[in-house]
Amino acid sequence: MKNLFPVNLWFIVLTIILYITFWFGILAQIVLGVIQLVCFFMILSRFKKLTKSLKVHSIIYGVLAISLLSATFLDPDTFLMTLWGVSSILAFYFLFITYQLKKLFQ
Repeated sequence: MKNLFPVNLWFIVLTIILYITFWFGILAQIVLGVIQLVCFFMILSRFKKLTKSLKVHSIIYGVLAISLLSATFLDPDTFLMTLWGVSSILAFYFLFITYQLKKLFQ
């Protein structure tokens, strides 16, 4: 669990760097989303070990991520807006969650 933060941070930095080349940045953000969802399911597998605060943050992240994915698939025309705006904010929110996990399991 404590390794989720460095992995997540590495992929976020890589995504930001790849935005120098616009299309590679978009592809990297999609990969980042998949990585974060896999990490989220790893967190869910140890849900009982989390503090109450981390449980709340994890549930909020899950609801927001499912809402974002649903909106993207239901209305693909809004894909770019949601990809850049909401998913970027969501990526940094998940970085905060993994940082809190790292502190908890040190």
